[in-house]
Amino acid sequence: MNKTIKNAKKKLTSTVKIPVVKVKIPMWAILGGGLAVLYQQRMMPGMLTPAPMVAETAEAPAPPSVAYGYIQHELQSIKGHSNAFKVKAFAEKPHKKLAERFIKSGDFLWNAGMFIWETKTLFEGLKVHMPELYDSMAIISDRIKEEKNYDDIWTQIDSESIDYGLLEKVNNIFVISCEFQWNDLGSWNSLYKILAKDKKGNVTRGLGKILDGENNFIHSENIFTAVVGVSDMVVICTDEVNLVVPRDKVELVKEMVNYLEENGLNNLV
Repeated sequence: MNKTIKNAKKKLTSTVKIPVVKVKIPMWAILGGGLAVLYQQRMMPGMLTPAPMVAETAEAPAPPSVAYGYIQHELQSIKGHSNAFKVKAFAEKPHKKLAERFIKSGDFLWNAGMFIWETKTLFEGLKVHMPELYDSMAIISDRIKEEKNYDDIWTQIDSESIDYGLLEKVNNIFVISCEFQWNDLGSWNSLYKILAKDKKGNVTRGLGKILDGENNFIHSENIFTAVVGVSDMVVICTDEVNLVVPRDKVELVKEMVNYLEENGLNNLV
């Protein structure tokens, strides 16, 4: 299923215009001093129009999302920079009630996962908190300079998120609150939101037809898929796997992926 999403993303690059984001970066964010800056926006994930700013009145700007990680920040902004804050903590994708609490608190932002740092700062952090990766990167750097192959080193590097391995362990991180057009095409709902729809809000990609239904998303490869009399569904059909899930339950797909991996069906993921 993850493979299918990746393939769909590739196809989208030729059919959907994703806006280019230009953000003015303050000089303090990229000069020395070891600042790792996380770009963060307050817009509604998956939408191509900004959502209202989170107010201190604890009014939620948009439905709390369980599809994104969150960043908790100090309420007081950095002196001279009204939209820049010291990061207090990271929070992984929460359940709905916890996401609602995050939004109401006024000091949480959605984590867009865009980082800026000096190379020197990054490697200093890796040396302390991810020493094995640091050593591997040092070897690769030498190989590149000598124009030698480094595949043997690269393939031995353990996969670990920079969020877990580094950013959650350092204290020189700041977040910039931004509003811009952005979409993380990481789920079927994200794809649905940006694709052209018919008069009933249906999206059909590939071979398929929807009758007497609204707000459905069909992605069908090499087989005709018929959807009749249902609404708000995601129906994915490939040569290897079929997926049928209500649009408000798509986040549960990751549990199915875990099931497949635990039962030796990785070829379907």
